[in-house]
Amino acid sequence: MSKVLAITVALMIAAMVLTPALGYTGQSAGNQSYTAISGARVAYSISSGVPAHNLTQEMIASKYSIKAPAVQGSRVPYSFQIGVATPYSIKLVGVSNALPEGFQTKKEAARVGEAKPAENEQIGPAPVTVNKTVPAAINETPVAPVEQPKFSIAGVVFDDVEGNGVLEANEAGLANWTVNLEQPAGTVVESATTTMDGKFAFMDLAAGEYIVSEVMQMDWNLIAPADNKIAVTITNASVSDLAFANQMIPVEIPAVMPVATENATILTNATK
Repeated sequence: MSKVLAITVALMIAAMVLTPALGYTGQSAGNQSYTAISGARVAYSISSGVPAHNLTQEMIASKYSIKAPAVQGSRVPYSFQIGVATPYSIKLVGVSNALPEGFQTKKEAARVGEAKPAENEQIGPAPVTVNKTVPAAINETPVAPVEQPKFSIAGVVFDDVEGNGVLEANEAGLANWTVNLEQPAGTVVESATTTMDGKFAFMDLAAGEYIVSEVMQMDWNLIAPADNKIAVTITNASVSDLAFANQMIPVEIPAVMPVATENATILTNATK
């Protein structure tokens, strides 16, 4: 009985609370009366907020399209051969997922059942940029190349009047004679012509072994050196005392024959 009474009292209290909210006036059955007036309604608004996920249309768009040929009624034998991939380069400007400009890639041969990538889709993994620390330049003093010393070979070609192979005070040089500079193998590397006083010189020579020889001219005999060649070895100094002695071949003058005289009659005084 007490439970029924409690429920009844709760229902009455609820009716008293809800009645003013709905805009009704309640009056008791007895002599007592009262008025219930509704109060201000609670204001509220509905607006869009931040979605609970970040799913976009681009994320659910199909990036691949696979087309299969119609099923054939009969099977045809075939075979595949490995082809040669043709290298090419792509340059896409203004596309977010484009490869870097100038990046080289290769076009792989298509295989059966392989999906065709969508246009402008990056092939393979994205290039990774590796930050490399460039070592600081080291200030080094440049080493000047060691200049090799240069040497010379000089001498004279003269008219050896005395025929002793020695240049005397009364003997002169021979002009316009050719002198050759050879290597030990016999290869002529340079030639010089004697000046008016018979002198010659070979300049800017490296250290080493050389052979100097003269070219004989007609009407001259060689006096010295005996084989017309002088071997020269340069180590750390130039050589300037070479001498080629030559003597002109004497011209033979034929002997003067006696002149034949005609028969002459010599007249003598006769003694009478």
